[in-house]
Amino acid sequence: MATSKKSQSASRSSKKTTSSSRSTSRNNGSDNEAIAQLTADHARVKKMFKQYDKLAQSESDESERQELASMICAELTAHATAEEEIFYPAARKVLDEVDLLDEAEV
Repeated sequence: MATSKKSQSASRSSKKTTSSSRSTSRNNGSDNEAIAQLTADHARVKKMFKQYDKLAQSESDESERQELASMICAELTAHATAEEEIFYPAARKVLDEVDLLDEAEV
């Protein structure tokens, strides 16, 4: 999976823009949009982990792996924040078994 440094940089820039716009939409979106975004977050991070595995198996440059690991951490942080601030409070309002949510929180 050989990509140029220029295309990787452009990809990272677009991901940063996506992350910041995603945060804004999380605060203003409907419940269904929030759930769709959380689901998309799961898929995106899963894909990033697969990319990391490929980098590790190909013994790619450590800095490349470190950069991807940092991006994964940023995505997971944004995702966890959205769950804590939007999803879990909304779920508590409609669920009878809120104890299940308490187990899910970190």
